[in-house]
Amino acid sequence: MAAKKSFKYIRSFSTGIYRLNTGREFEYCDHEGSQIADPSVLSRINSLSIPPNWTDVWICPHKNGHIQATGLDNRQRKQYIYHANWTSFRDQNKFSKLYLYGKGLAALKKQLARDLKGKNLDQRFVCALAITIIQYTSIRPGNTFYSNSNGSFGLTTLQKKHVKIITGKLIFRYKGKRGIRQEKACDKKMICSQIVRLLELPGRQLLQYFDHQNKKRPIQPTHLNNYLSEVYAGDVTSKTIRTWNACFRALGHLLENYPGNIKVREKSSKELVRSVAYHLGNTPSIARKSYICPVILEKFEAGKLDSWIKRNARANKRDREAAVQKKLLKLFKGCQDR
Repeated sequence: MAAKKSFKYIRSFSTGIYRLNTGREFEYCDHEGSQIADPSVLSRINSLSIPPNWTDVWICPHKNGHIQATGLDNRQRKQYIYHANWTSFRDQNKFSKLYLYGKGLAALKKQLARDLKGKNLDQRFVCALAITIIQYTSIRPGNTFYSNSNGSFGLTTLQKKHVKIITGKLIFRYKGKRGIRQEKACDKKMICSQIVRLLELPGRQLLQYFDHQNKKRPIQPTHLNNYLSEVYAGDVTSKTIRTWNACFRALGHLLENYPGNIKVREKSSKELVRSVAYHLGNTPSIARKSYICPVILEKFEAGKLDSWIKRNARANKRDREAAVQKKLLKLFKGCQDR
C-alpha cells in the first residue's frame, strides 16, 4: 500500500490548531496561543466544513494528516474528519484485508472448533461462540454506548428477551442501529445448544462468561477482536467478517439468480445490492458503499464475471460455495496488490 506514505499518520493531539468561538465568528490559534492568520491554512480549515456546534475542536497542523479535525458533538461524542484521500485509501485497505481473512479461514475454523469444545463458559468459549454467530448471521457486534443511550443493540449487548428458540431455530429480534428492527436466524444445532446454556445463567445479558475468579462478566466487542487478532495478528475485526459475508453473498446471489441476459444486468446489480442489504440489516446505499467490494460490481457490470457465473451456476451448494470463496480470494488478492 504505497499510498499510505503520502499521509502523516496522526497519533498525538497535543499540538495543533484550536477553534475559538468569539461570539460572532470563529478564530483559530495554535497550541502556543498564537492566532492563525495564514490564508492558506485558514482556507484549508474552511474547506473541512467543521460543524459549528462542535466543541473542543482540534485541527491537524499538517495538510496531509490522515485525521484533519476532531470535536465533540451535541451528545459529547468525539467525532473525526478524515483527509478525503485517506477515506478512499482506508476503504481500499479494508477490502484488501478480506484476502487475509479468507486465507486464514481454515485456521480460524479450527481454532473456533477447539474452543467450542470447552465445557467451561470462559471468555474464549463465549468469544468463539459469538464469532461463529457473526459468521452465520452477519449480526453487528454492538456496543454498550448505543444500548445505553438509545436502546439499540448488537450481539454483545443483546438481552435474553431478544432471543427465542423456535423448533430448533435460534431467532434474534431486537432494535438495531438507527432504530431499525432486526431479525436474525440461525438453525445450527451446536449454536442453539450453547445459547441454551447461556440463557440458563442469571441476569439479563445474553453473552456472559466467567473469569478466573469465577465472576460473571459481559463479553465486549474488544474481546472478539482480541480473539481474532490471535489468528490474524490484528488485521481482522468482527466487521471484517460482516464485510466478507456481504461479498460472499453478492457473488452467491449472482450464481443463484443472474439469468445470463445482459439486458437485465443493471436490474440484477440492483437486486444483488438489495439482497446483501437485507442480509446485513442495512440500507442498499450503505451495503453498496461500505460492504460490497467495488471490484465485484465493476466486474459484473462490465461482463467480466459472466463466464465464471455460467461455469458455476448449476453446481451443488457445496461446490458453489467453494467456487465463491476461491473467486473472492482472487478478487481480494487484486485489491491487495493495487
